[in-house]
Amino acid sequence: MATDQQAKAGSGTGAGLLAFITYLIEKNEMVAATASALRTGCAKVLSIEDDPADVDLRTADVDDIVRRFRNRWRSEIKEKSLDQYDQRFRQAVTMYRKWLDNDPDWRPKHRPASGPSASPKKSEDTATIGHRGSGKPSSDKGSVVHEAPTPPGMVTYPIVIRPGVKGTIMLPENLTKKEAQRVATFVNALALDEVLAIAAGPPEAS
Repeated sequence: MATDQQAKAGSGTGAGLLAFITYLIEKNEMVAATASALRTGCAKVLSIEDDPADVDLRTADVDDIVRRFRNRWRSEIKEKSLDQYDQRFRQAVTMYRKWLDNDPDWRPKHRPASGPSASPKKSEDTATIGHRGSGKPSSDKGSVVHEAPTPPGMVTYPIVIRPGVKGTIMLPENLTKKEAQRVATFVNALALDEVLAIAAGPPEAS
C-alpha cells in the first residue's frame, strides 16, 4: 500500500519531486541529511518558476530551468553554491523521472567513504529566494550571505517558524487567494514529519 508521501510523489510535478525526496527519507533509501540537502536545492531552483508546485517535471527542460535560475542569482550567490544547487536539482530530477517510469535503477548510487575526502562538506551560502531558513550567516571564513533586494511590487515578511528559528517569505503586494493557496501547497510539500525533521538535521547539510 502506498504511503501518503509516495502517493503525492506520483504527480510528476515540482511538489511531487519534494514529496518523493521525503519518501526517500521515510523508506531509508537515502541518508536523511543528504536527502534534505537535495530537497532544499530543488526548492531553490524551482523557485524560479511562476508556479513551482505545478511544474511538470516529466517533460520540463531541466537545462532551461537551471539556466534561468543561474541568471537570476549569479550576482548574489557564489558560483560554487550555484553549482551545488545545479547538481542537486539534476540528480533529484533524474532519480525522480526513473522512479516515475518504474525504472529499477532509480536508486541513488552509494559511494564508499574513505580518506580525508569523506569528511562532511561545509554548508553552502544561502540567500533569500522566496523563503529561507534561520537566516544566520555562514561561519565559513570569508563567506558572506548576500541579501537579495526586494523587487518592486513585492513585500518580504518575517516569519517565526519555531522558537529560535526565523525565516522570511517574499510575496506580491496584491497576493490573491488562489496564489496564496499555491504558495501554501508548495510550502506544505517541503515539510517533514517532526520525527523525520529531527533525523534530517540542518536543511543545508550535505
